Amino acid sequence: VNTVVAALYREYGMDGLQPDAWGFFKVCTPIVVVGAPLGSLLGSFLHRLVLAAFVYVTDFAQFVGALYVVRPWTDEKCNEATDCNSTHICLSSAGIMVAGLLCFYVLQYAGEKLISKNDEIEKAAGWSPDIPRELSIEKIKISEEKWSEVATNESFAAQEARS
Repeated sequence: VNTVVAALYREYGMDGLQPDAWGFFKVCTPIVVVGAPLGSLLGSFLHRLVLAAFVYVTDFAQFVGALYVVRPWTDEKCNEATDCNSTHICLSSAGIMVAGLLCFYVLQYAGEKLISKNDEIEKAAGWSPDIPRELSIEKIKISEEKWSEVATNESFAAQEARS
């Protein structure tokens, strides 16, 4: 949706899109129309860690491909009009990479702290990781047309009573 809005704004509100942009849009549309639902379908059958590994591999391939295309260590892209040098491009690329790694490390650390805090709260409330937290659902007939479902935690309550 964002791409379509941006492309329409650029076409009608600004100077217009380059012909190559329309060509890329036409080429990518069928891939997205087929690929997005297919990816969602496959994602519902695969384990979370398998999907994460796939993302890691594709991200690494994109990174290597970008290095091959951009080649920040060369001065090919730099000229008088761009006012750049290869050292600046390499350092800024490395800085962005390190900043991304630090950001995700902070997110991981915060997540582990939240999980630890949640475990302490559950332990203080009497929950134990050794006790299964299975719920059993019992149907209760209220009248001829109406039924009610009651969720109980009998296995947890029984084990707590024994200890």
